[in-house]
Amino acid sequence: MQAAQTVEIIKKFTGRLFKPLTGKLTANAQPTRKVSLVLSGGGARTIAQIGVIRAMEEAGIEIEMVGGTSGGAIIAAMLALGWDSERIRKSLRRYMKESGSLLDYVLPVHSLTGGKIINGMSADAFGETRIEDLPRTFFCVSCNLNRAELVVHRSGLLRKAVTSSIAIPGMMPPVAMDGELLVDGGVLNNLPVDVMKQFSTGEVWAVDVSIKPEVKICQRYSGSLPSWKIWWSRINPFAEPIQVPTVVDILMNTAMLASQRQSELNRRLADFCLQPPVEEFKIFDFKSYDRIVEVGYRYARQAIAELNVSTSQAELSFLRCEPIEE
Repeated sequence: MQAAQTVEIIKKFTGRLFKPLTGKLTANAQPTRKVSLVLSGGGARTIAQIGVIRAMEEAGIEIEMVGGTSGGAIIAAMLALGWDSERIRKSLRRYMKESGSLLDYVLPVHSLTGGKIINGMSADAFGETRIEDLPRTFFCVSCNLNRAELVVHRSGLLRKAVTSSIAIPGMMPPVAMDGELLVDGGVLNNLPVDVMKQFSTGEVWAVDVSIKPEVKICQRYSGSLPSWKIWWSRINPFAEPIQVPTVVDILMNTAMLASQRQSELNRRLADFCLQPPVEEFKIFDFKSYDRIVEVGYRYARQAIAELNVSTSQAELSFLRCEPIEE
């Protein structure tokens, strides 16, 4: 080991040691580390990723490349535009909480919603920006229904790529692109760390807020049970409600089934995987927007602090054990 390398490790270690005394990094300060970031889908739970990004900014972590799936693709695209966590928080809050809902239900033909609100949000945020013109390297993934394969978007209109990545089958209209129908990338890969590894040679971080497939029913339910009895059990104050999965529950859980195994593999593939505790929030619980952001922020701040401590301890141990070669 060369003496120069030892000096660099000492600088890195002492920089972390004394960083708490200096507060936030100044504009000219060097980042503590550079990473590529992958954001998963997860309905309203993806909002926690905004809090994670805020914690990364405060820790001086520079995001070089970013990619995502579904709701994570929206946040990743805003990051790729150069937006900071506060701008992303305010922008998405306007659509996800202040507007009431992202879902505009229609008479079902190919989906339960018309997608006008989602399309309007994408148009406002991304306009005619093309992926190849973004200041930060970006990708998102969708699923090609015609070919039954994953599509990795690295060029073309940003808004169209993002819209296709969040098109939950049955919930939102599929996106037509070059004669193909595209739907939510979470169907095949909800945490595309493996895709990021193809492009990035550096450290890859992942934020996983995936929806774990879970459909609950009670013993009184059966497929032959008339719908009116289910509704009556819910409005009758003297009856015990019959717990059954809704259409939304079934569609969302079905969409996530195929990618569960892939997500498990990709969590192990990431250099560092953050999993904010967002299980209490439902898929479309946009009313809890601010709470979800805060949960993500507090969790990530602690996780990153613990990572920095363990890294510093490992480097110090390495210095003690390795002799210096002249």
